[in-house]
Amino acid sequence: MSQQDWFIKNLSYEDYKDFQNTLHYYTLTHTEFVGQRLVDGVQTLSQGLATFEYTALSYADAISKLIEFCTAFEQLMLLSYEAVIIFYRSMYRFHGGEIQIEVEELLRNSDSHFPELSVELFAEKNLNEDSVKLMNMLYQEQEVIRAHLLVTTKHLQELEKVFLAELEHPKTGNQPTIARLINDIQALLAIDIYSEMNQKTVDMTEEIIPTIPMPSEKTPISMLSARIINHADYLAMLLDYIGTDYNAPGSTECIMGRWIVSNKEQYLHIEAFRKFFEQHEAFHAAVEQLLKKDSLENSCLMLRQSSALLTACIELIIEIKTREKS
Repeated sequence: MSQQDWFIKNLSYEDYKDFQNTLHYYTLTHTEFVGQRLVDGVQTLSQGLATFEYTALSYADAISKLIEFCTAFEQLMLLSYEAVIIFYRSMYRFHGGEIQIEVEELLRNSDSHFPELSVELFAEKNLNEDSVKLMNMLYQEQEVIRAHLLVTTKHLQELEKVFLAELEHPKTGNQPTIARLINDIQALLAIDIYSEMNQKTVDMTEEIIPTIPMPSEKTPISMLSARIINHADYLAMLLDYIGTDYNAPGSTECIMGRWIVSNKEQYLHIEAFRKFFEQHEAFHAAVEQLLKKDSLENSCLMLRQSSALLTACIELIIEIKTREKS
């Protein structure tokens, strides 16, 4: 039975719509967070590259520093790519499919059109208008990011060849100038590309989110859907406080945390609830770490924990409904 069949057969129409709207809400918020972090990261790298004083360095040391810049950018792009793919998968799964292909496979594949991620596969699934817009946006974003990742990877390989050549045959006079190599990296960091991509998400967020009705909260599924929306708002709020001394509400202080505490007695015997509880704790630990130290590694950890929390929510919904019917 496909995932969509399960949701349709086991959830009431109201619960189904509430969770579908919640998935839209969370996907947009998460993607906007990813897009803004990508823009911020590119700006930081661009500023660092613009003020890079290489004249006092040896040629090999200057190349080594450029490799660091390029590697940091590659990691930033990879983080963004993974985060977009994770939520593309969530949308895909809810609408009846499973994506098995991994990020590494996508990058290695020279063909830019992946059947596993094709929006055309949703043509006969009677998606609502918001779902169609989201699927297209996520598909387009993963294509843009992937294309730039491939160019960046190729550029890194070229830089490494130059670096090794310099070590083996220093001062041959045939090597490209540092100034030219800096220009090449600056072309990769063309902020307009990433700003435009992020703006598309912001525009869609402003278009779709105001039309999403809040869940009725009349059923356990509807209440959980509402708390996931609260969690998405919490995620969006963090964008304003990263790099500050802000003390974010903890795992028992946020709206989701208070819901978990109030429902512990009812659901703690369910393994899926315990995993959901643990994943919520892990998310807040990652948030605290990111707020203490703004870094690519901490951003990556927080986004992965955020994605894992949504997955845990889906598993909890399935478990709750399965137990109700048994």
